[in-house]
Amino acid sequence: MSSKIVVWDLFGGGQNSVFHALKNKKNFEIYTFDVVKPIRKKQFILDLSQDNIISKLSKFPKPNIIVSSTLCQSFSCVLNMKGGGTCFWKLNKKKNKLIFRKKEEFNNLKSGFTKNLDASTQLFIAKLGKKCINNTISLIQHYKPKYWFIENPKNSLIWKYIKLNRKDFYDPKKMFFNEASYGKYGYLTTKSTYFLSNIKMTLLKGRIDPPYTIKIDKNGNKWYVLKDDESIKMRRNLDSRMIGLANIKKMIKARNAKSGLGAMDFVMKSSKQLLMKNKKHSFQTSEATPASAIPPLLIQEIFKYFKIN
Repeated sequence: MSSKIVVWDLFGGGQNSVFHALKNKKNFEIYTFDVVKPIRKKQFILDLSQDNIISKLSKFPKPNIIVSSTLCQSFSCVLNMKGGGTCFWKLNKKKNKLIFRKKEEFNNLKSGFTKNLDASTQLFIAKLGKKCINNTISLIQHYKPKYWFIENPKNSLIWKYIKLNRKDFYDPKKMFFNEASYGKYGYLTTKSTYFLSNIKMTLLKGRIDPPYTIKIDKNGNKWYVLKDDESIKMRRNLDSRMIGLANIKKMIKARNAKSGLGAMDFVMKSSKQLLMKNKKHSFQTSEATPASAIPPLLIQEIFKYFKIN
């Protein structure tokens, strides 16, 4: 048995945020599980949406801490539908549980970001997201780590799912929604995130000034223009937040701008990744972009609360 503090990092392989933030802390032994190709020891390819997830992980040292950036695609507020909910999630008539839409309803409601999405694919992604959060909860319930957190954007529908659909797990008297803003920890984004945990944490939150301005050209079109480099700009329209800048190098350049922010608010996904939204896989997909990484300073602050003798 390991004498170190064993951390299971679920869905963290895309950026290895937890490992990179804590790699100089010799008392932690971090096991990362995801579907991406491993880049280090103790990182493993594992589909976290599969059945029998507890038995699949039984060969690893028992975790003292479980952290999970659970797959958020099917719960994303970016894909909100008319009438509430995301592509295939909505409240039932009693408004006490989240249920799946029918394909016909989806096709009748889709517009804006969702107008070109395939119903069958989006239903598949929704079911995939459900499997991922249920498996995350199952692992926490089974191993009962001393500390744990589940991370997702503040406006993710995953929180409503946990509160309404997983009442066997959620306990408002023993669990805390700890809010943090990435911009307060060195990133150029005002992204607000919840870390649902079994302990209460006081984390930095609040908006910061964006690194871009909005300019209008002679034809009346509005553009997002980066303050530090006006050659980096994007047309302001319905797809701006979803598509982001097509060139990933420009995205990284925007994240490193001197404006005080780590990324422009509207730089969320590359166009290539957007196309992936309409592809089916038989396993969980991975959030592997720089925009999905948790700031190292934020992880380090959270782990200060995880005190294990």
